[in-house]
Amino acid sequence: HKMSTPPQFEIGELFVQPNLFKDILRCLLHTIIFNRALGIVQPKEEIIESLDFVYVRVEDATIDTDIDQKINSFHQNVTKKDANLTQPFTIVISFFDQRNQKAWPVFLSEKKVCWERWSIPISISPPKALTPEDYMKMSEDLTNRVTAILNIINQNKNHIPPLNSKEISFPYEITIPTQSWSFWSILKS
Repeated sequence: HKMSTPPQFEIGELFVQPNLFKDILRCLLHTIIFNRALGIVQPKEEIIESLDFVYVRVEDATIDTDIDQKINSFHQNVTKKDANLTQPFTIVISFFDQRNQKAWPVFLSEKKVCWERWSIPISISPPKALTPEDYMKMSEDLTNRVTAILNIINQNKNHIPPLNSKEISFPYEITIPTQSWSFWSILKS
């Protein structure tokens, strides 16, 4: 039988300063994962000092390492090419369920089925000296995005499959659909 398309949620495009890119992306990814972790989780408060912004994440070394590796790899990829600040890029986080499928003749195989996908569009603003107002605006924008994530999560629960075993979180993947990385090279100038 054919799988239906999983729900896809997009938060509004975020314009970030290069020096805050990693912190803001880390906050958004952790917010989504924390709120989709259905097992027993250890919450941890995290602060983005420069924005005076507090968020909650799952205290889990594997998740932390995975998110940090993805963010660093995105950062490396986007610093490689020519500058083109007109192109936002989108980071996608997809949640999966492992389902057993009957295979001939006897054994069962596991199949990864995506049950939810999030898109986070981000544009990098040209670097500049930041005023207190700039920091306030970025903090406000981040608050709006986190609130949007929480609203979507609270309104969309019926499609979530039951969580197997002792996992705290469903398997997830963080990807960046191929597109222009070019705007990062402006950071090097």
